[in-house]
Amino acid sequence: MDEQEEYVDQSAQRVIELAKQNRNLTVSLESAKDRASKAERQLEEVKQELESIKEKQERPAATPSTSKRSTDSLRNRLGILTVENNKLKTEVTKMKSVLTQEIGESWDLQKLLEGETKWRGRAQQIALLRSKLKHALSDTATDATVATVATPDVEDRNKAHLEDIKQNYRVHISEVEAEAAELRQSNAELKKHNDSLASRSKILERDSARLKEKLRLMVQKTKHDNELIEQLRRMPGRGESSPVSGPGRGRVQSTPVGSGPAIAQASDAQQELEDTVARLKDELEDKDARIAQVTAELEELRRVAQAEAAGAEETSKFQVNALAVETRNLQEIAEKYREHNGELAESLEKMTTRYQNEKRKSLKLGHDLSMLTSAAEPPKPNLNRQRDLEQQLEELEQELEFQLDGAHARVVSLTSALAAKEDEIKLCRQLVEEHKHAYDEALGELALQVQSGGAGGDPQVGRELMDLRGRYNRMVMLLSKHGIEY
Repeated sequence: MDEQEEYVDQSAQRVIELAKQNRNLTVSLESAKDRASKAERQLEEVKQELESIKEKQERPAATPSTSKRSTDSLRNRLGILTVENNKLKTEVTKMKSVLTQEIGESWDLQKLLEGETKWRGRAQQIALLRSKLKHALSDTATDATVATVATPDVEDRNKAHLEDIKQNYRVHISEVEAEAAELRQSNAELKKHNDSLASRSKILERDSARLKEKLRLMVQKTKHDNELIEQLRRMPGRGESSPVSGPGRGRVQSTPVGSGPAIAQASDAQQELEDTVARLKDELEDKDARIAQVTAELEELRRVAQAEAAGAEETSKFQVNALAVETRNLQEIAEKYREHNGELAESLEKMTTRYQNEKRKSLKLGHDLSMLTSAAEPPKPNLNRQRDLEQQLEELEQELEFQLDGAHARVVSLTSALAAKEDEIKLCRQLVEEHKHAYDEALGELALQVQSGGAGGDPQVGRELMDLRGRYNRMVMLLSKHGIEY
């Protein structure tokens, strides 16, 4: 009888364990359905946003560039949500097949959670075997009191075990709620950081638009200067080709009167062009310094990763992988910077050459005007040599002033570049450190969960890790799309 009672207890324990597994499967299926429905709602929202964007694009007042960026971002989000929805649907299908094997073909999830239906499948077979075992024990028992005493004992143990299960379930729920609160706080911090990056992106776009506008104005101003120089060149020809109806003094006076404002305008245009070239040099030096800083940070990150990889455990491996990914991203960004700076340097070299040619043309034009003025005056043999020397001296002084202005512009550009780079480098470092710290902290928490066995072999941890990595890559793509180098 003792062996039979022990066998009954083992059977009851097995039934309880199977019921516990079944309940866990139903809960997992319900959570998977919730995630799938949430993903479907997000998919519908994205579709609605796409439809609204399409309607806005059809309106004439919509800006093509803004609508295109919004459409691209929404398409990316739609693709991501579609992939997540497919994964959740696959997971729900697997859960349904497992429940069908455990419970039976016809089952209702809500009734199973509320406990209003009987078990199907394996649970029904276990209950049938248990009833047969009780009948066999009652037939072979010599004393009826033993069976009447044993049954309440098993039921009491089952009730106690169920209470333990409920207590463990409550503890697990509290832990899950705490983890959810931490994840919500982390998401809020990431959202705040993304908002700051978006504001920074808008500032950089506005600065880029201003720079393009300045370049356009500079090209337009250069075109006007060329036209002005051509007009100034044609002015002496018109004065000589005009019929001489009066004395030579009237013809000489007409040239300075027409050329004075033109020369002043040409001088102002040259000064503005010189300032623009200096600003372009400042921006190029700013880009070069930033590339050097990013390269130095890459080397430092590489050294830190190699030093930690020597004696690190499982958590350090996650951080080293994250640093390696970030290092590759920074290397790609640095390469893009170098290509962009090469193009800017080539453009700046062309503009500098053009500026020097225009200034030489202006000096030559001034020289021609002075020659015409001196040629119109009555010749004085005694002063010709002195005038030639004075003219050569003026030309040398103008050339020296031109070189001095160029040197002064380079000094000013270097000084302004040094002052402007400090703020930019400080902001860049802060962004890199904040994002790297948040990313490493999240990876460290997941690694600790895996080491401590809190995940229990659940693939949810792996999915969370992949989701975190996907959000990181999507954020880098969004920043690069808006022109923010990270």
